[in-house]
Amino acid sequence: MTTLAPFSKEIETILRSSPRPEVDLFQYYVVKSAENREAYVAALIGALLVERKRCEHSAG
Repeated sequence: MTTLAPFSKEIETILRSSPRPEVDLFQYYVVKSAENREAYVAALIGALLVERKRCEHSAG
């Protein structure tokens, strides 16, 4: 299985710096091979969970 760290780093960079992260994240997904797409989606889920924890922490 592919490691998630490179994808996670790229996702975080896109989320923090892109004016249209949804477009950039989708384009990043499209250019990946089938195996890397699975890892990329897993990294996206991880990024979502991290962001959720950040929101919960800042709200509470």
